[in-house]
Amino acid sequence: HRKASERHRTNYPLCERCMMLVGVIDANPSEHMHHITPIQESEAMRMNPSNWLAVCIECHDAIEGDVMQGMAIKAWSDANYVDVLNEGLS
Repeated sequence: HRKASERHRTNYPLCERCMMLVGVIDANPSEHMHHITPIQESEAMRMNPSNWLAVCIECHDAIEGDVMQGMAIKAWSDANYVDVLNEGLS
């Protein structure tokens, strides 16, 4: 799990929630792996990338326990993260 988490955060170097809310310039680095559906509720989702968000500490605290917010961030990230990152870095 640790290695998978590190790989995911390498692919998402900036917090996915920050990117959605404030864009590249003000986004914090991703430091935590957040499980949208908590592991305690579904062990099967632990290693499922569709259940993961790479987030900063502040965002992790803000979304902990809020599955709906996590799902909304994931949907935004899947559709926009790479484009927003590339636009912000160019």
